[in-house]
Amino acid sequence: MEDRNQHINEVVLQNVLQGSASAAQEKELNEWLQASDANKALFEKMKQIWSASKQLKEFSEIDEKADWKKIKAKRRAKKNRLGPWLKYAAAIMITMGFSLIYLHENTVGFGKIAQIKTEQEKSELLLADGTKVYLNKNSRLVYPKKFDDDKRLVKLQGEAFFDVKPNANKPFIVESGEAIIKVLGTSFNVYNKVDNSTELSVKTGKVSLKSRKDKDQELVLVKGDVGLLRNHKVIKLKSKFKNQDSWRTRALKFHQAPLTLVLKDLEKHYQVKFENRNQKIKDLEITLAFDNEEIEKVIHQLELLLQVKIIKHKNIYIIK
Repeated sequence: MEDRNQHINEVVLQNVLQGSASAAQEKELNEWLQASDANKALFEKMKQIWSASKQLKEFSEIDEKADWKKIKAKRRAKKNRLGPWLKYAAAIMITMGFSLIYLHENTVGFGKIAQIKTEQEKSELLLADGTKVYLNKNSRLVYPKKFDDDKRLVKLQGEAFFDVKPNANKPFIVESGEAIIKVLGTSFNVYNKVDNSTELSVKTGKVSLKSRKDKDQELVLVKGDVGLLRNHKVIKLKSKFKNQDSWRTRALKFHQAPLTLVLKDLEKHYQVKFENRNQKIKDLEITLAFDNEEIEKVIHQLELLLQVKIIKHKNIYIIK
């Protein structure tokens, strides 16, 4: 009876939480719950973990079968030290496709840590060396619990702003798409786009941008520079570092900026689209600033400044 109180088939738990349990499995769960108050408390914890895990986005690189084997091996090795609720949590979340504990355990240069992002939220984190990272929505960062002796390597998909802790003996390296970004101590924004091109905007210091496949393609950027890697070629853009990290600061500033550029930055910042049907204003240069403003207030200010009417149709703002 004691064994019955302590254990239940993990598949039964998973099916119940997914809502796909058979009548026999539901009966087995009910009997297990009635066996002890500890089992009831355990199941409540499992429901909380299950609910929270629905909000997480898994890493596509996770080898679920390998991680599942590691979880079971860890459970056997640490049976007396690991609480039963954590053992079940690890097992069930791996079965779902989430790995919060043993991700990339066998990857050179990486430990057991991964930053898993929810789709609609931003995140801030402090790495082991003191580097601050700000992750934008729909982005993910893989990083080690402890950096190697000769380098600090992280991998990014999406967009992030890095404020790198200076260390002349240990360069900070970001792998993003086909780009390799190498710095000693600086701050910069990296945007790995949907087409797998990577835009690098330097706020302070000096940064190297090069292709992973063509090592001859390298560009050194300094404060204010913006570089782009596309199709293994690196180029320096004419634009300067201005609003590239507005997703982090929540502020947008424009000084005698072409209207086309203003609308482009607003589109990225607010995740909307603009359609300018007014040819009289297409070549205008405008100066204005927004600080944590809602899109409706921004539209109102544009209408006053441009003396136009802006109508929203679905997710598109049409300038009349």
